Amino acid sequence: MSVRGSLSEEAEQEEADYRERRRTLETKFRDLRTRRELLLAQVHQLVDEQNVLFARQAPKQNTLEQLHDEYRAIGHDLAELRRRRDQARGELEGTIQELRFARSELPRGERPRPDQVQREIKQLEHRQQTMALPLAEENALIDRMRSLNKQLDGVQKVADAVGTQEARVKTLDKDVQTKRAELEKLMAESARLKVERDRRMANMRSLLEEVGALVGDIRAKARARRDTMDKVQTFSRQLGEIDDEILRIDRGSRARRDEARRTIREYSRGSRDSVAAETAYAHVADQQLEQLLKRGRITLGG
Repeated sequence: MSVRGSLSEEAEQEEADYRERRRTLETKFRDLRTRRELLLAQVHQLVDEQNVLFARQAPKQNTLEQLHDEYRAIGHDLAELRRRRDQARGELEGTIQELRFARSELPRGERPRPDQVQREIKQLEHRQQTMALPLAEENALIDRMRSLNKQLDGVQKVADAVGTQEARVKTLDKDVQTKRAELEKLMAESARLKVERDRRMANMRSLLEEVGALVGDIRAKARARRDTMDKVQTFSRQLGEIDDEILRIDRGSRARRDEARRTIREYSRGSRDSVAAETAYAHVADQQLEQLLKRGRITLGG
């Protein structure tokens, strides 16, 4: 007798429902597992794409950091140049003030020069020595030479003072030109560094846009990977629930089958005991009948 043959109609229906439900669950399980594998492949692809983006970002990020360091270094150089420029401008303005004051101290208008006075004295001496002059005219000539000799000392002192002042003015004027040239040099260097700094800033802006776009792509890939992993976890949870349900209905089917097997065993054991008892009873009856016949206590046909 088969196990199925021992199931009740209700158990038979449960068993049929179980088989149908199990086939449905197995089909759903395979479908979910396939979809989960596809999602895992997408996750791996997203990770690979993220790694490619990271590889593209790394050199740009290094270049950006280098440009930023250069930008800051140029800023420090500009600050030092600004300090030196302000100092040079202050020194230039001070020297210009000195030059203006020195020029203001120079005497104005025409003034006799020592060489002119000396030339006139020599002319008068030559006239006195080479010409016969009346006494009055000669005395006037001598008085004029004496006056010029006295004037020569004063004119020479004035000329020396003016020469010293003019030399100071020339020195100051030269200092002004030197300091102005130095200031212009500092301003030109400052302008050049500003251009370099602005170029670094433009390059940083361009790189920041590129790095920002890459970071945006990386974050988008991360969000897509996270969303995909959420779906993977959902599928894994559903697969676990299906697997648990299959195990549960398998246990129910196994319990029904075990119960049917116990019923068959008990029935088989009961049948074997009845047959054995009837056989033993028949054997004993035959033996008793044979003994009675031998003793003659039974008459056949009687």
